[in-house]
Amino acid sequence: MFAHALLAAIIVAASAAPAATSSPAVPAGVRVTAEMVSTVDSATAKTGDMFTFKTTQNAQIGDQQIPAGTTGQGVVAAVSAASGAHRGTLSLTPQFLVLADGRHIHVAAATPTSYAARRHIFPFPIPVPGVVMVGGIENPGGNVRIGPGTTFAVVIAPRT
Repeated sequence: MFAHALLAAIIVAASAAPAATSSPAVPAGVRVTAEMVSTVDSATAKTGDMFTFKTTQNAQIGDQQIPAGTTGQGVVAAVSAASGAHRGTLSLTPQFLVLADGRHIHVAAATPTSYAARRHIFPFPIPVPGVVMVGGIENPGGNVRIGPGTTFAVVIAPRT
């Protein structure tokens, strides 16, 4: 009888263990550097599109090791394609890191992840007799493209 009770207790305890896809207990607020793996372009991206990034440094968070190269996933939070004088813009939201065992660690952006195409002014000389003047042609910018190697930082987000 005692053996059956002990066996039942072990089975109940084992079934209460967290699933392999659960988030590990790591402290919030730890900063980890990352870089883009995917390319996101304001001309073609849609809100809700996923992108991939990876960590660029090893991180030790409590008992959890996060090696450099750990991949993560994020989502395009907002996008606006260039049109006329409007510059293309992108806002990216990193969401989680994927550990080797498949578990996720939730993250948030630690550095700005909103981008806009740059405006450029191309100077040129204006020929006026006796005077040298410089004018310029303004290019209002086009679409913005964020590609592999673009760096940013994430922080471990509190679990909700």
